[in-house]
Parts: sequence; C-alpha cells; structure tokens
Amino acid sequence: MDISSPYISKNDDKGFHLSIFTVQEACVELLIYWMCQKAGLKRKPGEAWMKELSAKCLEPIRDCEGVQIHLKVKKNRFGTSILMAVGSFEIVGHSGGLFTVELKGVMENRVN
Repeated sequence: MDISSPYISKNDDKGFHLSIFTVQEACVELLIYWMCQKAGLKRKPGEAWMKELSAKCLEPIRDCEGVQIHLKVKKNRFGTSILMAVGSFEIVGHSGGLFTVELKGVMENRVN
C-alpha cells in the first residue's frame, strides 16, 4: 500500500505515522476484495460492513510507501444472501512498525 498524499503532523517530531483508521479501512477493503474474488464476483454485489473489529498498534509505521498488508482468512461462509469472512491481518512498514487487525466482514449477496 502506498499513501499518495500523506498528512505530516507538526506535533510529531518524526513526521508521518500511519493512523489506525487508515489501517482499518485498508483491511476492510482488502477483505471485501477477497470475498468477491473467492465468490467469483466481478463487482461488490451489495452493502458491506464490519461486524467485529479488533486492532492493535504494536509499533508505529512511519512509511507512507511500501506498506505490506498480509491477510489470513480464518473462516468464511458464502450463502445465497450473505457473504461472511473473518480475517487476521498483519500490517508492516518496510522500515519497521507493526499493526495487527482481526476483522469479521459481512456483505449482502444480491444480484441486480
């Protein structure tokens, strides 16, 4: 992941740090993408939302380019009306830093 327009904090003497909110959003989007791919869908079929989320910043990530997001899907269920997956993520900066995220995502599976 690369951040094209990073906000550089004037209050942080080390400048940029990746926010937990950006990490959460990236993980949600990756899990939605994974569910669509696994279900053989060309596009998101309906509304998607986070059912559960747990995130930890173990060490700040100071990189705005080359951040790696690793996803391990722990559980998934694809029904006729709902798609669900539980993912475990590690987010790592190329110069160091680590976030961990556990996420349960649910998506409507409606065909228009």
